[in-house]
Amino acid sequence: NFDPALGFVQQTDLDESVGFIDIRPQPKSGPIRELGFKAEMTYQGDTQNNFLYQSNYNRIQADFRSGDFILISVDPQRERLPDDFEIRKGIVIPAGTYKYTHSNVILTSDERRPLAGELNVLWGGFYGGRKTSLSFTLTGAPQEGVKIGGGWNVDWVRLPQGDFSSQVLSGDITWSLSNVLLLQSLFQWDKEDKSLAANLRLSWEYKDQSWFYFIVNPSRQNGKDRLLVLTKLTFRWNP
Repeated sequence: NFDPALGFVQQTDLDESVGFIDIRPQPKSGPIRELGFKAEMTYQGDTQNNFLYQSNYNRIQADFRSGDFILISVDPQRERLPDDFEIRKGIVIPAGTYKYTHSNVILTSDERRPLAGELNVLWGGFYGGRKTSLSFTLTGAPQEGVKIGGGWNVDWVRLPQGDFSSQVLSGDITWSLSNVLLLQSLFQWDKEDKSLAANLRLSWEYKDQSWFYFIVNPSRQNGKDRLLVLTKLTFRWNP
């Protein structure tokens, strides 16, 4: 799985099998619009048929007529590390097979409200230790056409080889200047890397389904500043 804050990269060279049952009844009355019950099994092996990973994911969720949402899941997992893995400098997870269970609770409020948010909490085992992850986002609409949001993501990891944490703060602003002109900005600070990055984008629909984009990406990491400027033009042709 790809998780920059924890140091993971995308897994390649694997075969994956997935099977699931997903049931979604819709009550005719009451505060709940739709319930969801899901059981999913995932099995991964490499191209030489060696076992790598197995998950038995179980989830219950509820979509409320108010627009709010809740999800609760339990995910027993088994994973084999074919090689030692350095998750942090000086913290090495030994090769071997690990069993652990992740529990997850997600609460989301209706994004159509003037102030909306999401809380995501995950906890459980982690390669012979423990991990707790907390994610919180808040979005407000102070006036029509303007949205302001912020987020905080943190992981606390305790391993026999050592403990560490990672933390990312983010913020974003979206401003609809008109029906065809949109200004968006995203800011992110990574405490672990001590890096600061931003994405500023102007989108202009100069004709129907044809867009002009102007993008500025400033960043600072390890005391070095970088600036990337991009432009993009799309044109819809109707012969």
